[in-house]
Amino acid sequence: MDRRSTIRVEDLDYLHDAPVTALTWRVPADGMLRQIALSVTVPDDADGPFADHRNRRIDVVFVDAVVVRFCGHGAINGPETFDSGGPELLDDARADRERLRSAGLYEGDVTVGMAFHSGSELNVSCERIELVTLE
Repeated sequence: MDRRSTIRVEDLDYLHDAPVTALTWRVPADGMLRQIALSVTVPDDADGPFADHRNRRIDVVFVDAVVVRFCGHGAINGPETFDSGGPELLDDARADRERLRSAGLYEGDVTVGMAFHSGSELNVSCERIELVTLE
């Protein structure tokens, strides 16, 4: 059984240097509330909402992801690790959100731009961010 709790964008910085094991686009059977799941191993010095999960694999899930932009740099040697996260989006993702807003569509309540040590970037606009621990 998994446990879920909502986290804030600012909490993501506690995952600095966390090894990334997967990035998954999830589409439920009913086609609603698409999700992006970032699977990481929590560093042994993590604080904040991740302190109780040190050295464990968790999923950071972006629920009802309506804008997703990923730029990956796969020609890098070594593991991929999380660098930082914040509420700012890259220009292309901001433009995508603006197109939704202009059309009268839901644009997401939460925006997050993430950087990885390889130079890869992930930008998401979603309803909420959840910490999911698998047991």
